[in-house]
Amino acid sequence: MSDELSSRTGLPPALLALHKEFARDGWTKAPGFHGLAAFWLDRHLGFRHLMGGMTKGAQALIDGKTAPEVWGQQLAQQGGRLVNELIGHHQIEDDAYFPKLAK
Repeated sequence: MSDELSSRTGLPPALLALHKEFARDGWTKAPGFHGLAAFWLDRHLGFRHLMGGMTKGAQALIDGKTAPEVWGQQLAQQGGRLVNELIGHHQIEDDAYFPKLAK
């Protein structure tokens, strides 16, 4: 599986400027943030993990190591979980994280 984050050649200039101004190692130290940054980053890693599992399942289907009906059940379960968790995550970002970060 290819890891997009580790294979990037660089970030766009606007993101590089933000990265420099708001370095990741300072996120958890921001006053009043109370560990939310660490939790937020962990959730994003969890989404990548789910996607990795889905990719491995698809590759197993392609390689003939998984029956189509088994893969279909796995995809429905994992895909449903990913979509549901992303919806909840984005609602929390929109309602809590981003307004707090904007301040």
